[in-house]
Amino acid sequence: MTGNINVKARLIRGERSPEFFGVILRELARGLPTAQTVVVGDSSHTVPGENSAGFQSVALPFLGRL
Repeated sequence: MTGNINVKARLIRGERSPEFFGVILRELARGLPTAQTVVVGDSSHTVPGENSAGFQSVALPFLGRL
């Protein structure tokens, strides 16, 4: 699957997330060609719980544009 779904999307990953989550995100991005992938520092897979300020800084501006 490559580039099949054209919707606004932001894919968020923690900088210390296990690599298999990165593989999953890359595959999602292949099917979502307009999606932006963002890596949030100082967090692992549970980004909102580990770095809520970092998560909010990338999620809220995106949500505000929908």
